[in-house]
Amino acid sequence: LNATASNSAATYYLSPVADAGVSSVKHTTNTGTTTNFFVQSASGGSFGNERAWTRFDLSQLPAGLSVSSAQLQLFNWKSTGASLPAEVDGATSDTWTETGLTWDTQPAFGTAIDTQTFAAGATNVYYSWNVGSFVQTKAAGNKLVSLVVKPVTENSTDATSPSYAFDTREYGSTGPMLLVQAQGTVASVQYYVGYSTDNANWSEIGRARLN
Repeated sequence: LNATASNSAATYYLSPVADAGVSSVKHTTNTGTTTNFFVQSASGGSFGNERAWTRFDLSQLPAGLSVSSAQLQLFNWKSTGASLPAEVDGATSDTWTETGLTWDTQPAFGTAIDTQTFAAGATNVYYSWNVGSFVQTKAAGNKLVSLVVKPVTENSTDATSPSYAFDTREYGSTGPMLLVQAQGTVASVQYYVGYSTDNANWSEIGRARLN
């Protein structure tokens, strides 16, 4: 007797529990309650380099799931200047607050997890980064996922600094999203053995569990 049990993966859409932009020029300014944040590379100007921070809470997922992949998604509504390669990095701390985050208080982060290039002149488009490996690590830990999107190369001296604007969670339905593909695990499979003399009434002979 063979028994097979399986379940299919499902995609879960998580909104951030916090997001905010930071600026290397306005390095003590917090923008956590605004409806947009920017990713920009500039050596000076009014804002300098800008980064977009998000944090997600994986405890919102049903218990017992195993994460197979994940993508960070941002909606771009404004583009200025040349195309811009942008990377996503995972923070080493999740203690920052939406209304307290600034350039000076932003947490440290690791090396690039994934990179996408913003297209010059393109607007009203979504950009996605593969963050599955980082999310899997966090799912096995404190279940908080802090991510920063930043230019691969900052301090651009281009006359028109590459600058790209994105909706935050305060804007609404086009705010940041973490798309998590996950599936449950099968703890055991039970099967039953019975008999019938008339194909209508059945008696159980025994049962067993396959672990």
